[in-house]
Parts: sequence; C-alpha cells; structure tokens
Amino acid sequence: MNFDAYNLAGMSDTDGLVGNPRLVVTPPFLPEEVHIVEDKLLYSKDWDMRAQRWPLKANIKGMLDHFVRIRDGQGVLQFARRYGALEMCEHDLPASHNPFEEIWMMERQFKPRLGCLPRMITWEGRSWYYDPIPQWFYSSRQARAILNLAAQLHQGEPTSKDDWAALYQGNDYSMCEADRQWRLLLNVVNGWLSLANARPCLVHNGQHVIFALGGGGTYTALAVQLMLAVTRSQDLILCSGCGHPYLREGRRPKSGQRNYCPDCHEKGVPARERKRAQRMRQRGEDSGSAE
Repeated sequence: MNFDAYNLAGMSDTDGLVGNPRLVVTPPFLPEEVHIVEDKLLYSKDWDMRAQRWPLKANIKGMLDHFVRIRDGQGVLQFARRYGALEMCEHDLPASHNPFEEIWMMERQFKPRLGCLPRMITWEGRSWYYDPIPQWFYSSRQARAILNLAAQLHQGEPTSKDDWAALYQGNDYSMCEADRQWRLLLNVVNGWLSLANARPCLVHNGQHVIFALGGGGTYTALAVQLMLAVTRSQDLILCSGCGHPYLREGRRPKSGQRNYCPDCHEKGVPARERKRAQRMRQRGEDSGSAE
C-alpha cells in the first residue's frame, strides 16, 4: 500500500506525514556514534545526566514515515542517525518494556528500580550498545502492516492476508468481520504502547506546563505515532494560547500556524496575541529606522 492510501483514509496530516503529532511527544536522545557491523547496529551513549553533559534530541517529525520505509541495513543506519536506536534488550524487545529507572521517593532521594538495559558488545576496544538488525526489519514490517490494515479498515476495503501474517505469525484474519479485525489490530497497537512504556507526562515548553505523550526513546515515539495514525488523531492539537490539547473541528492548521482552542477564542486570546505581535514588529521597524 502506498502513502496516498493513508492520506485517503485520513491517517496523515496536512504535510502528508503519517502519525505526525500536533501534541508534544517527548523526543528521544540521539546516539553520539552509529555503525553497522555484520548484522548489528552499534551505537554509543556517552552522555552523563548527572554531569549535565546533555545529548542532542531528535526531531521526530516524519519518524514513522521513515521507519516503515526501511528495507536494508543502510536504511537502518540512516534512521538511527536521524532518530535514534530502538535500544533492544536481551529479550529481543525494546528495553522500555522493563525500564531501568530511578524513582523519586517521598523522602526526597532516588531509589533505583532494576530492569532491562540495551544489549552491549565490545568492538575495536570499546564497549557499544547494539540492536540486532533483523529486529529492526521485523518491527518496521509490523508498523507497515499496522498502517496498511488500518487504512483498509477505515475505508471499508478488504484487508491484506500478508499484512495479517506479519502481525500474527502467518495467520489470516482478512475474512473476519470488521469489528473483530479492528480488535485484533488494536491488540497489536496496544502491545506496542505497552512495550514502549508510553505514558502521559508533563513538560515545560518555556511558557507553559503542557501535557505530552511518551516517556522517552525512539521506540516510544514510534508507538505513539502509530497510535495517532491508526486512530486518526492528528486533529488532537495543542493550543498556542494555553498550551492544552483540544480536538479541532473543521480545517486543520497548516504546519507552523498558530491555533487556539474554543476557550481561548472566547477569551479573546488570538486578538491579543495578534496585537502583541504587531507591536513587536513595529518596535523592530522603529529600531531599524533609528539606526
């Protein structure tokens, strides 16, 4: 299935991107180095949070579109450099399925909770984290099958036997009633969200404390984008005035365009912000003419 079918099914945004969130999704950190060695993706994570040596964060726009197009090792390498690694553990699952984290306790100290960590290997005298590349191909094929089946079901079309086989180990559910097909498909999407440890969280964007989705990690961002695409939730948008999510009716805002929830419209926030922007432009023109 091509990406035009996802657009016809209402699963892409005004830029034609699948699962591209208007809501904030916590971006994953980028590895410092990435290499392909035999059937492994090697990557380094040399940052130190306690020393405040922070890594770069990925721009996740277009992440899911890029991921479902992966066909070979070069595609894996390009994706990992741009969006991060999947961080698979010894169980051939994303390490987020059993996270190793520090929990803030009431007595104001950190208490570690043991869990899974990404696999490690020694290469050229250094320790590296690594993902098995076959697991990338498997996950990419699953994500592609999820999108294909969701688009077919949204449009009332027959579903693909091959896509069901990719999700359910060779089983074919294409002849089942649509309601059962939806349940089977959503079971897989919910499985992605569970493995990803996807959860709501709060972040500060410099102006407001806002609601975000994620929990960190490339696999988490992919799972959230899959959820948004399958549920056609691109219309769940973050208000430019109050920073709260709302369901937008009518036309979607263009990329980069400010938009406001009904409450902010009622309070006159758009008009006040337009006047504020106009005053700032005038100040800039006045200071330029004074020079």
